Amino acid sequence: MERDTVPLKRQSMHLFVDAADSMDKPLKGMVALFLTFTGVRVDTLCHLHSSWFGYNEGALKVKIPAEDTCTKVPGDEVCSRCRQKGKDGFSPKTNAGGGRTLKIPESWHNHHTDESEQQPLDLRERLEHHFSLDGGPGHDVIDGDGLSISTPNNYVKEVAAEAEIGFLRPTGYTNHTRFGRVPDIVPHDLRGTFCVQLARNDANVFKMCKKTGHADIQSLRPYIRFAEQEFSGDFEKEFI
Repeated sequence: MERDTVPLKRQSMHLFVDAADSMDKPLKGMVALFLTFTGVRVDTLCHLHSSWFGYNEGALKVKIPAEDTCTKVPGDEVCSRCRQKGKDGFSPKTNAGGGRTLKIPESWHNHHTDESEQQPLDLRERLEHHFSLDGGPGHDVIDGDGLSISTPNNYVKEVAAEAEIGFLRPTGYTNHTRFGRVPDIVPHDLRGTFCVQLARNDANVFKMCKKTGHADIQSLRPYIRFAEQEFSGDFEKEFI
């Protein structure tokens, strides 16, 4: 049973990003950071391909295609996820999700510490190394042959457990078959976190739609309200 999206609050995001940076397996941290700072849906991440990346004025950017071949399965076959959607290749969930270009950030504004200067983020270097964009050995498709939907879900839970953010989550903890008691977090919560972070950074709603691929502006209202409640102190009152 699916639940509502629960974005990371400012302190949780601070701890989550730090934990992602320190994961022993680089792919786990890269996946967690990519979801958090691009807001792509998990199916898009699972199909991530080196050809989607390019440089513009020195910045690394990823362009989410409106449609593409499914490269998770060799030959002309498609993965089970694409078959379930009735597609003969990859395509985003909505038409608005395709064709958008996202800059890979090299720093971010940590609203928990409220530092005026941006904090460094090594997501670009991780992606360049993983996809051999830096000229070294690497993969064409993420992890060599793509990811199953369950893999990012596991990675996100592992990072959240390392960050010890369960007590900060309104959803608390959940029991995982592999990891036991872990913070209740799913990849889509990181898409919500990206939306909230845009609102924290004062992005207007039209820019938010363009970056997130939401077709309806009203879909973003809960995330804007979430950020407004943080700044008004309403969330902090829960712990007083």
